[in-house]
Amino acid sequence: MNIKLTEKLHAGEIIRFILVGILATAIHYVIYYLLLNVSGHNLSYTIGYIVSFICNFILSSLFTFRVKPSLQRLIGFGMSHLINYFLGIGLLNLMILLGLSAVWAPLPVFIIQVPINFLLVRYSMKCKYNDGYRLFFVVSTVALIALYMLEVPTLNDDMNYRFMFKHDINDSVEPILSFADLVRSQWAHYFTVNGRLPVHLLAQAMLVFVPAWIYNLLNALFFVTLIYLCVRWLVSDKKYRLFTAVVLLFLLLFVVKDIKTTFIWSLGAFNYLWVLVATMTFLLWLRHIDKLPFNKHYILFSPIAFFIGWSHEGLSLPLSIAFSFYLWHHRKGLLNNNLTAYLLLYIVGTLMVMVSPAIWSRASEGITIKARLISGCINYLLNVRIGWLLLITLLILWRKKREVFYSHIASHRYAYVAWVAAMGIVFICGTNLDRVPFYADFIALMLLLHIWIPCISQQWQKRLTTILCGMMILCFVPVIMVRNNNYERWQRIEQQLKTPRQELVSVPVEGKSRLPLGGYFNQRFVNVSVEFGFYCSYMAFDKNDINQRCAARLYNKPQVVFLPEDVVHHVMTDSTAYQHYATDSQQHLYIWQLPDVRPVKQVSFILNKEDITSLWPHQRLLAYKEDTYELDDFRYEVLEISGHHYLVFTRPTTNIMRRLHHIEYTFE
Repeated sequence: MNIKLTEKLHAGEIIRFILVGILATAIHYVIYYLLLNVSGHNLSYTIGYIVSFICNFILSSLFTFRVKPSLQRLIGFGMSHLINYFLGIGLLNLMILLGLSAVWAPLPVFIIQVPINFLLVRYSMKCKYNDGYRLFFVVSTVALIALYMLEVPTLNDDMNYRFMFKHDINDSVEPILSFADLVRSQWAHYFTVNGRLPVHLLAQAMLVFVPAWIYNLLNALFFVTLIYLCVRWLVSDKKYRLFTAVVLLFLLLFVVKDIKTTFIWSLGAFNYLWVLVATMTFLLWLRHIDKLPFNKHYILFSPIAFFIGWSHEGLSLPLSIAFSFYLWHHRKGLLNNNLTAYLLLYIVGTLMVMVSPAIWSRASEGITIKARLISGCINYLLNVRIGWLLLITLLILWRKKREVFYSHIASHRYAYVAWVAAMGIVFICGTNLDRVPFYADFIALMLLLHIWIPCISQQWQKRLTTILCGMMILCFVPVIMVRNNNYERWQRIEQQLKTPRQELVSVPVEGKSRLPLGGYFNQRFVNVSVEFGFYCSYMAFDKNDINQRCAARLYNKPQVVFLPEDVVHHVMTDSTAYQHYATDSQQHLYIWQLPDVRPVKQVSFILNKEDITSLWPHQRLLAYKEDTYELDDFRYEVLEISGHHYLVFTRPTTNIMRRLHHIEYTFE
């Protein structure tokens, strides 16, 4: 990025900057002080910073540096203040850690920030940015690093991936201490969990041997790298690059379903983000060598294709099907084609995933055809987003510009084969997890942008770039705030885990967000450390669950149990608590005090009768037709707390709860 200062430093600018700085600092501190009594120091500091930032930008543009406000200056100003914000929040917590009162802690922070802020702000306001594309990547990198550095470990796999996998899940847990342990773990993983051996070998190695902050930094850099690779794949003309990069980042962050578990969550990043970076690099290499004359020496580089193909079946299988069509279509010249060895080895790598016994065990775990079809429909209706946009765009293109439609389909026919195959996987996989259609939507996203970019005029591209950048800047601070709140909740959990002899962990309850759209930002960008509820893949209250056993071993405890904070407080302070069944404040769990210590054999929900014909069609599809619902033993546990025994069990789905008459349990 070529950046050139246009003027020398003037004393007048310094004086005007000081005046504006005093005003902005005063606004910041007054808001911080007023909010300190109703919220934490980090939240108070952040809200005050947002308000002072808005005032500061307007006054700095019109008064201090006397330049016209623009998007480029706003981005540069925002980036400088983004850096300054993290410097300030870090210094604030350091001052409080050193013993300074939260009321006075911001004052030395302001003194340190002022000279640094002046240089950063002047640099952003007085410089001419010749390349907004590169500036976009600088700002995005800083923002994504901040986003990833607030990620926390979860009980869902982040714990047990630090330990060796066993063929019997009930075996004692053993931590990974060496490369030999990694190999033994992945051998069992391949046969009992899934076939993504190279990906999860890397995942276990990173989680065990690499500090979390380095891994989070790598994820941020990989995210930026993915945007860069996708732009390289989509456009060759430089004038389209900034628009393409901005639209890609916006759609991934705010439109594509479940970004938090595909890109942000530790294990999700390996399965999706890292796989996509490797795959896009591979596809760009294929495009490069396809344009060159045949050279047998290119085959020497082909083994890497094998390991990229041996990644995630959700992406590699659709691509392998598309590659198979390509090889069949060009079968007469395969021996003189640079791509042949790469594509064949990629397909063989995919077969290594698909022949894993664990894959077929999961695929045939007793799910009926009807249940698979229902899950597929739910995925299409609720979780597929970009795919619907692509279909609507294709329909409009077919009606308005039929020649362009046929040309587009012909040019990208193999990509459409991969997309259809990916959607087929979504339909038959038998689960309606949010992240299931991610790869199908990503392929659709690349196809969609191939249509959109040439069709949108330069003028509208500039407008959309401005609008989307503005929206992302506005959303950034609330996203950081909700992630910081989650990070603080994890610190409270970890403090209890580090406390000797404390086996009952009180999980802080997520309060109602004071932010506009706070619930949306929480749902989209926050992976909570401990979850409760019917759809969780683990039961945090079950001390024998593999995740809890790994957490206990990790923190040198014989066992560990997690319960919501309000439940723990009620049980510890009232010996008569929950003598009749009741839920926690979030209505995820039921708690019921037992009269004696006998093991519970069954938990049954007795239901009122329901006339299915009176329901809406979509309700009939999911309606439960029996009069009694028996909870799987996986979803209930008996716990001893303060000398009393409590039956803890998950609250079932809405289809059950709307008919609930009463609950019963039976002893063995």
